[in-house]
Amino acid sequence: MKKIIALMLSFCCITSVHAGATLSELLITEVAVTPTDGEFIEIHNRGGSIIDLTDVYLTDATFSGGGTYYYNIVTGTNAGGGSFADFHARFPSGATISPGEYQTVAMTGSTAFFGIYGFNPTYELFEDDGAADAIPDMLEAFAGSINGQGGLTNGGEVAILYYWDGNTDLVSDLDYVIWGDTAEAVDKSGIAIDGPDADADTSTYLNDTVIASQIIVSASTHASGNSWQRADLTEGTETQSGGNGIAGSDETSENLNVTFVETMATPNAAYTPPPPNYGALLITEISIIPTEGEFIEIHNNGLTSIDLTDVYLTDATFSGGGTYYYNIVTGANAGGGGFADFHARFPSGATIAAGEYQTIALSGSTNFNTTYGVNPTYELYEDDGAPDAIPDMLEAVAGSINNQGGLTDNSGEVVILYTWDGMSDLVMDIDYVVWGDKVEAVDKTGILIDGPDADADTSAYLPDTSIPSQIVIALNSHASGNTWQRSDLSEGVEVQTGGNGVDGSNETSEDTDNTFFEGLPSPNAASVPPPPSAPNVIINEVDAVSTAEFIELYGTSNASLTDVTVVLYQGSDDTIYDIIDISGLNMGSDGYFLIGDSSLTPEVTIPANTLHDDASAVAIYFSNASNFTIGGSLTTTDLMDALVYDSGQADDAGLLTLLNGGQAQIDENNNSNAATESNARCPNGSGGARNTSTYNQVTPTPAAVNNSCPLEDYYASVDPTNATTLRTTLHDIIKVAISFPYSNGSPNTWEVLSFADEDHNTGVDVNPNLPEAVWMVYKNNSYTYNGGGQQPYNREHTWPKSYGFSLPDDNAPRTDAHHLMMSDVGYNSTRGNKYFDYCNPANDGTCSNA
Repeated sequence: MKKIIALMLSFCCITSVHAGATLSELLITEVAVTPTDGEFIEIHNRGGSIIDLTDVYLTDATFSGGGTYYYNIVTGTNAGGGSFADFHARFPSGATISPGEYQTVAMTGSTAFFGIYGFNPTYELFEDDGAADAIPDMLEAFAGSINGQGGLTNGGEVAILYYWDGNTDLVSDLDYVIWGDTAEAVDKSGIAIDGPDADADTSTYLNDTVIASQIIVSASTHASGNSWQRADLTEGTETQSGGNGIAGSDETSENLNVTFVETMATPNAAYTPPPPNYGALLITEISIIPTEGEFIEIHNNGLTSIDLTDVYLTDATFSGGGTYYYNIVTGANAGGGGFADFHARFPSGATIAAGEYQTIALSGSTNFNTTYGVNPTYELYEDDGAPDAIPDMLEAVAGSINNQGGLTDNSGEVVILYTWDGMSDLVMDIDYVVWGDKVEAVDKTGILIDGPDADADTSAYLPDTSIPSQIVIALNSHASGNTWQRSDLSEGVEVQTGGNGVDGSNETSEDTDNTFFEGLPSPNAASVPPPPSAPNVIINEVDAVSTAEFIELYGTSNASLTDVTVVLYQGSDDTIYDIIDISGLNMGSDGYFLIGDSSLTPEVTIPANTLHDDASAVAIYFSNASNFTIGGSLTTTDLMDALVYDSGQADDAGLLTLLNGGQAQIDENNNSNAATESNARCPNGSGGARNTSTYNQVTPTPAAVNNSCPLEDYYASVDPTNATTLRTTLHDIIKVAISFPYSNGSPNTWEVLSFADEDHNTGVDVNPNLPEAVWMVYKNNSYTYNGGGQQPYNREHTWPKSYGFSLPDDNAPRTDAHHLMMSDVGYNSTRGNKYFDYCNPANDGTCSNA
């Protein structure tokens, strides 16, 4: 019976072994070189058997100048250690390391180690107390090879873990880590050596990696309190055959700069990878037409690889049914699986490398390849009869893809990239892009929800941007064969705190109309934004003769003036007489930029009498000032706008080439009042670039609306000959119109009024289908359009005591967009009870509220 029990024990228990295959499971997994009291080396058994450490050695002792190397231990001399903080140690006789265990060797003793980390090491290099303690001391590899000292150099050092049975000619490397520089590196290639075995024959080492090609963990030391830790237990790209390792590996070939990372020290414990840097993930390209070419591209803008296992992608929202992606935590009503909506998760274990671009083909890999000539990274679902090599996205919940899905191109859609750990109440947004009518937009503000965690408590979402204020890439689809591509990897003016994003960002706040552009597709690759275009800026007014000279530019509010230059030409020889560099500045928030006399408080000051009074020209170029020189010849290359003027002198044919054909040189003295009048576009901002037909001589209004223009200029093209010509010519003035049915909930009143009161000067009205700037009643200025509730203007009723349509009283006086106008908030408040505000007969007997 005893024999049977013994036999059973031999099978049930793990035995202690040190065969080569088992010893190869030993690794150096952590190295701390600072602070001195916290120096340690950690080893780990990644295998499934207990390993006997009796014949395992650890050293940092090399000195190439003296031929001092650890492998000389077989000769009994010149093997290093015992001085200059170098050590050559052996694990205590009978020491073992269990499967999966981590053990540390404290370089400056257990007491110092405990003082830094609050617990004991497994071993100490030498006894640092007056008397022996409970922590085993490392043994000297040979007499004097520790000598009560030893440690690790911050600037450059090597740590070598090796095996020797005490008899053979050659030692066997187990692991090898080098940092700082390669001065301490070792290359045993071709070394012939004879150990203490019975014969006198030498044995020769196989090739190590040449020192010049050995890869160091880091060129600089880690921070105090941190350590270098092994992030890859497979040893990266280390060569596994033909080397001097215990199982034939070349331990000097490991790509240590990849397999080790710097992080907070964790002695006696496994490396814990930081959570994925989801904040570095971005949606960078979207194709919504043609159907076969639909795809979404993501990009890792960070410095490390990101695990995508818990990352989701969806376009599934339906406000009418309360269907939203964040409901995934409840297991119901999270969308996808029908009506071309999808709710997908990346394949388990999928990763995206630092800097990598990946695509998800929404109509399958075959259609994608046919359209673009390359394969996608993933396909939403398998579009072939049998699985191919392209990984399929996973369903977020059962049926949430259902072999269908795509992006809407004719109305609007949303694409949301988010992460969820499968347990918490709240999901975290990674990126969010919406286009078109915003019917699919999402606002989670204040939503209370309970996920599958252990408690029954709800958690609340922080504020998203309200849907009316969310910015779309575009109101309409991109052209077939184009895509929308991200030009700004910093996400523009997106709010980075207080939101529902992974790092607290508010992903619904991005100005995607600025951070994306439309261009030719570039799936799986970085986009190439079009070269910068000239800002929409024109010369709006010039006063050259008065004592307070100025040049007024007008255009898009806050537009960058990078590489914009104002050039002044003289008519005497048609050459440059002054160059004004305004690069690096911006248009004002009101759309004006003033260059002038200091008394006008301009953005750029010019000395008195800078502007010539006789036949001269002011020109603005989208070209760096370095491209122009005083005395340089006239040029129309990169010309944005020009005004050729005089104060009673003859036309200059050379300067007139700066203008469009048929445009005139403008006389500031046309009214014989050059000293008190300026040349100004009438109406303000009218006429177009390089056209002078709308200039009038009026009272100067620097950095303000040209509101002293004759009123009849607006109707100058009207022909009152008869009813037909009058109607036709008036219609030509106002025919650019956009209609909105009362039955449509979108656009809302803010958007309708922004179209109705759009500032139509050519400097800011780039697209007649978009309200880039909104004109204010009363104050007679304009503001950049931002959407409802997010701007310095409000809706002002243009007839007394009128109400909107939301009141329950059917008999209340109503108004609609025809009776509302935009008004500056502060200015409107200052006006108080005046006409087009609340009309009170007690204050003004001429009005009535009847």
